[in-house]
Amino acid sequence: MSDKTPSPDILNDLISAALKAGADAAEAVSAHRASLSVGVRNAALEDVEREESRDLGLRVFIGRRQATVSASDLS
Repeated sequence: MSDKTPSPDILNDLISAALKAGADAAEAVSAHRASLSVGVRNAALEDVEREESRDLGLRVFIGRRQATVSASDLS
């Protein structure tokens, strides 16, 4: 796990905070995505692009209601 990937402690902290605030149940998720795109034209390399994203999500349940929030700026 890199230092840029949210630790399981952060996910546990999110769930604990939601439960402390009155939620009946909560779930948290983190995702790390990476993609690489290579463009070639006439057998010559034209461009290379790399993209990464990291996201956190929290779903909270109170009674029969639920709310979901997410964040992608983890700086």
